[in-house]
Amino acid sequence: MADENLVTNLFGDRVQEPRQGRGRRPHVWTRENSDRALLAFVLGRSVAEAAKLIGVSEPTFRKVYFKEVALREQARAKMELRQLERLNRLAEDGNVSADKEFGKLLDKIRVREAGQSMAAPKPTKAEKRGKKELQREAASQVRGLYEPIAAPTRLN
Repeated sequence: MADENLVTNLFGDRVQEPRQGRGRRPHVWTRENSDRALLAFVLGRSVAEAAKLIGVSEPTFRKVYFKEVALREQARAKMELRQLERLNRLAEDGNVSADKEFGKLLDKIRVREAGQSMAAPKPTKAEKRGKKELQREAASQVRGLYEPIAAPTRLN
């Protein structure tokens, strides 16, 4: 019923032909769009960018693809794990090129993780100090006529 009005555009996206009636049809979850959203998150795209790629507004995207949004932080790691599983399965079956590719991918992941662990630590923000604390510090640094008297140097 819904597929009779669907047409694809140049990029293979489904486009609905205009219809009679009021309002827009609600966006419906599809496996194809779900995969697109997850791949966008694997590439490090934001929720707003993923919504634009699918062709819906960000609130609609969050409403319909809420499970995909929940997985966005883990998307890259899950994709790498899935690729490793596939390559390992092929390598166990005797595929030599899959075995070589498996090793390359493992090395690539190890190098990236080693680089992240060696990265310079993020600078910490200075603590915010209160108004009175700043005034006391400024008062202790006063020089001149109102300078506090120095303590005696030789106390026995």
